[in-house]
Amino acid sequence: MQLVNYLIKDEGENMLTVSTGYLILLFFGVFFTSLTIIMQRHRKTEMTAEQFSTAGRSVGVALASASIIAAWTWAASMVEYSKKKRI
Repeated sequence: MQLVNYLIKDEGENMLTVSTGYLILLFFGVFFTSLTIIMQRHRKTEMTAEQFSTAGRSVGVALASASIIAAWTWAASMVEYSKKKRI
């Protein structure tokens, strides 16, 4: 929690109000939901969760493996950094 407070404070003042932050989140949520619906209607085919997560099986094994390794490495390095850098 101290890290979050450190990141959002700028000389003792918050950079955004809470309501502004929620408004930004709401805007992006509505925008990307609308974009997804428009793209799905344009495509005119049903996309299941499996097709979405595997990109319709059009991604090769090497790219999928590299993506998983990058995600896990990033997560592990952030955990280690947070252990070493206590504020």
